Amino acid sequence: MSFAARSLADAIPGGGGGGGGGGTFAPVTHQYAAYGSYTETIPTPATGQPGPSQLVIELGGPGGGGSFSPFLTRTPPQVSGSGGSGALCRCTFPLTSSDWGKTFNVTISPGGAGGDAVVNFNGSAAAACAVTNGSFSTATNMQAGGGQGGTWNPGAGGAGGIASGGQVNLNGNAGQGNTLYPTPSHGGVGIVGNLITSGAGGDASIVTNGNGSPGVTGGAAFAYT
Repeated sequence: MSFAARSLADAIPGGGGGGGGGGTFAPVTHQYAAYGSYTETIPTPATGQPGPSQLVIELGGPGGGGSFSPFLTRTPPQVSGSGGSGALCRCTFPLTSSDWGKTFNVTISPGGAGGDAVVNFNGSAAAACAVTNGSFSTATNMQAGGGQGGTWNPGAGGAGGIASGGQVNLNGNAGQGNTLYPTPSHGGVGIVGNLITSGAGGDASIVTNGNGSPGVTGGAAFAYT
């Protein structure tokens, strides 16, 4: 997945007016782009300084894998199906001082493996990415589904992932079905959000006895203002 351009500066004390809560909170974004499980903590400002008053979370699912293409040995040669892209969901929460220091649980899943001649001609489906509330008081269960893998027989594109639990839920794009060589079969395009883009699906192999491409890993972003 990819991230939109925005400031990644940490929160700093507000300028002007001295103490007593003067100044404004400096926006900060925390990003998770690698496979794994994480704990996200809402920033806590220094004593007397302003803290965040709003949080936007975007969660992008990973892409499914593209297929091996055994039909490249046939006449006419056919490229098999490619993987679907991950879903994307978004939530916006108002924050008060009682929320500072509270946590979320974050799970980032890798893209599905590409198909190969040894294990499976088909591309693999990708697991969902998730954000749930840890100590944050509002129940949260955001699920950005992973794309399905492309298949070789029939050469169908994988379906896009399914989004749920967000205030905005956008399902992923399907991968392309089989095409005639040398026209490639492309994975589903990632869903473009305000902060991130969900994982694209992997392409089917366009090389004889070549492996399909894996899908792109999912990710998440937490933007505080």
